[in-house]
Amino acid sequence: MAPPGETSAVVEVPCFLDDPIQRMPNEDLAERVITELVALTLVNRAEVVEWKHHFLANAYPVCSTDYSSEIRIITEALAQISNLSTIGRAGLFFYSHLHDQLRLAKDYVAAHLQSRNEGDTEPALESWCTEPLTDQS
Repeated sequence: MAPPGETSAVVEVPCFLDDPIQRMPNEDLAERVITELVALTLVNRAEVVEWKHHFLANAYPVCSTDYSSEIRIITEALAQISNLSTIGRAGLFFYSHLHDQLRLAKDYVAAHLQSRNEGDTEPALESWCTEPLTDQS
């Protein structure tokens, strides 16, 4: 995705259609994101050579209030597959931000490696998805 000697970064800015941030001109949004990344010491402004903005409406599913019974049918069926783990937004039927998904993936891999070291084939869901997602570790 990036030329040799360079790297790329993707920043997710979730918003609703009527949010002020969604109506910002592309250049202003890029400036805001770059400024925040610089403040977090994640990038050096002088090294940012290009940016692109892609707006994706309806990027996240909207579930009905009674969706849990439908989800239970699906998760129980998938649980019959011994070598299948479902993670992520779609796999857990769980709305969350990208940083939450990265944390869940990191926790899953750690639990999976620990399970393998202990002779198990797959970690139980509850062994890696029990911590509150507000912890930004």
